[in-house]
Amino acid sequence: MITWINTYCHHYGLPGAIPEVNGKPWNLTARQFRRTLAWYIARRPGGVIAGAVQYRHLGIQMFEGYAGTSDSGFRAEVEAEQSMQRGEHLLALTTDHQHDLSGPAAHEAAARLADFHHRTGFTGSVVTDPARLRRVLARHDPEVYPGTYVTCVFNPDKALCRPRSAPGGRAGPVPHDCQPLECRNVALTADNTTTLATEADRIDHRLRARPVLPPLLHAGLARRRDAIHAFLTANGTAQ
Repeated sequence: MITWINTYCHHYGLPGAIPEVNGKPWNLTARQFRRTLAWYIARRPGGVIAGAVQYRHLGIQMFEGYAGTSDSGFRAEVEAEQSMQRGEHLLALTTDHQHDLSGPAAHEAAARLADFHHRTGFTGSVVTDPARLRRVLARHDPEVYPGTYVTCVFNPDKALCRPRSAPGGRAGPVPHDCQPLECRNVALTADNTTTLATEADRIDHRLRARPVLPPLLHAGLARRRDAIHAFLTANGTAQ
């Protein structure tokens, strides 16, 4: 691994090569990557809780400390990267004219995205500089959160995910508590509806497969499939 990294860095003229120690290659062990693994777990939705389980820590705060404390900048870096990724996604929705949305919050999403586009566009071009995009998000965040199954148009008064304000910050959606088929904050892109329809088809295939599922599990999956179909039909997106 060290040889590959050093060859890659040398070939592309990059810093970050792993130097020798006392004239010998550094001795890598799996234990040295535990913090790296914690970093990637924490970046996923609900990752802090998952990390606390995986690492068998007694409290979420312990995992946060292991993955990186606020003093180390870990949380701030993760939040900044997530914000930038969301900002780039929102720009794609507005500049590529992909914001043909459906769902309970479709009109609100369209209005917010139009305003966001107005604030990020200037003299015929759009924001491409990360620093400027970060400033725009800080001042004019439309609070639209693209997701795999739904696009959240966040309104804390309607949210079913029990949002809580972070210390010194504002409330935001809680992805692992999302109830996409019931929440009124939901808007749907074409990708969202395709994903939901695929999920319903996957459930239907499992229900018809052999061996037959236990009755309780079969009934629960059938309700989930029917709820997805009803949701898509009600929002004019049945597939």
